[in-house]
Amino acid sequence: MSSVHPLMALTGRSAPNAQHGWEPGLVTPKTPSSIHLLRNHERQKAFVLIVGAGKASHWASLWMFSVSGEVFAVELTAVESDTGYRWSESNGKMRRLLPACAACGISSSRAAESCHNWTTSVFADISDSVGLDRQVSGANIEQETNEYECLLPFTTSADSLSLKVGKALDEICSEPCASGIRDQRERIQKCIVDFITLSGRFSDIMGGADTGNYLIEIEKTTPFQLYHRSQQVSMNGSFYDILFHNCQLYILQLMHDKYGVTFSKLPLAVGSVVAGPVMLTLEIVFMLVFAGLEQLEPWLAVLIGILWIMAEMHCTYMYDGKDGFWIGAFATLLVLLYAQFDKAHPLVHTIPVLSLLWDTCMIKEAMLVNKVYESSWLMLLNAFWVLLALGVVCLLQLLRGWPVLDLVISGALLPVLLMARKASMYCFVEFCHADLLVDALKVLFRLEGP
Repeated sequence: MSSVHPLMALTGRSAPNAQHGWEPGLVTPKTPSSIHLLRNHERQKAFVLIVGAGKASHWASLWMFSVSGEVFAVELTAVESDTGYRWSESNGKMRRLLPACAACGISSSRAAESCHNWTTSVFADISDSVGLDRQVSGANIEQETNEYECLLPFTTSADSLSLKVGKALDEICSEPCASGIRDQRERIQKCIVDFITLSGRFSDIMGGADTGNYLIEIEKTTPFQLYHRSQQVSMNGSFYDILFHNCQLYILQLMHDKYGVTFSKLPLAVGSVVAGPVMLTLEIVFMLVFAGLEQLEPWLAVLIGILWIMAEMHCTYMYDGKDGFWIGAFATLLVLLYAQFDKAHPLVHTIPVLSLLWDTCMIKEAMLVNKVYESSWLMLLNAFWVLLALGVVCLLQLLRGWPVLDLVISGALLPVLLMARKASMYCFVEFCHADLLVDALKVLFRLEGP
């Protein structure tokens, strides 16, 4: 049985020449000894760096433990753990990148050699998987990186990356509790830089959406607790969606839901900003295909339309919150019932209307799971794009002669509005100062004193 290679786990790419049955540092139930080693730790402060290359990239979190000095990588892969096939399932993975040398009970020189051998084996194995030469020098890697910088402006060179990691470690080492990190500071810096460089040369350390701070502090945890919480994240073992249900959402759920990290301290995920544009793109593509097939082969247009709506229903149902699915199903029933009495339009013309309905339900669930409600400006941004998409699509359907007004006449719009009631109330309270308005009305009608 094959095992997933570290680089495959990081990038989602297959690694055909990975060694079978072995993945350096992987913590997994298949090797109980790897989990048992995590138990012998007291709760300690941890420092976290999130690495990636912007919103359209893979993310991973690097955990540095203050007392033990260990470094772990926690991330989500879209690779099935046994077969190595992509996109079949999501798996949360935790790997030890650097052991606690000071706790090994050996001399300092042997500890350094032990740690060096450990990191060499891990990163040499990574380089093998992508065909990198083990003998390639740091200067050559930096030179190759600089070549890409002229084409990709977001690329971080090895020197600037090392400076950024060093700055974060300087901040960590100033903490009185970070004795383990201070003891092997240079090894930790090299470990992190090598991990980022060899796992994707265009990767960088991601800053918070609002604060721009790179370093996240977790007051009390252990590697054992981190492993179990990473396995309890709802994304682990769930379906994978490259935009809305991906590795970025896994990091957000781990940091925000399991460790209570403020949302503004986390990077901005792609799923929290692209809902409206994705909705508009999907609907325009579908309308063009449906209208074209309707002119050529009407039966094929009906078949494609039904399959499209079924796919949207399936995607909506796969999210954790099921209210979008059931509300969409109820609204669909209302539209179809009204269509039976609508003599002005054939029944087949309700297919684009239902597509718009289910696209709205699916996007609502995607925005909800990506926590857009945690940020005021994200709420405004997504509301603007979704309303713009709805307006454009409804106008195009009206011009085409499709009965989009059936959503209003049949009453199907009411449950859809109820579905978005929480977001509407939030925007009203947050941006219209509804609390002040209510207080003023109470004073006006003398329900309360001024």
